[in-house]
Amino acid sequence: FKLRENLAVELHRIRIQSDPSFANFLLLRFPDLNLASLANQFLYSNGIIVRNVSNYSLENCLRVSIGTASDCEKVIENLTRFQEKNYAL
Repeated sequence: FKLRENLAVELHRIRIQSDPSFANFLLLRFPDLNLASLANQFLYSNGIIVRNVSNYSLENCLRVSIGTASDCEKVIENLTRFQEKNYAL
C-alpha cells in the first residue's frame, strides 16, 4: 500500500489528480479526454501500458496498476515528462 500512496503523492506533485484507492491501482484524472488520450499514447510509446476506462463513462481517466517500486518510478518519470511537454508543469 505504501507504493500506491507514494505514487498518489508524486502524481499530485505533477498536477495529476487521482482518486483515493484501496485497490492495487489508481484512477488518474486528466482535465479532458484529449489529454487522457495523449497521456495514454505517450506512456504506451515508452513501454508503459495503462487502462483506458472511457468505456466506464470515465472519459478523462486512466487506470494505472501498482507494480514494483521501479514500475512506479517509471510511471512518474514518464508522466512528469508528459506534463512538461504539455506545459502542465
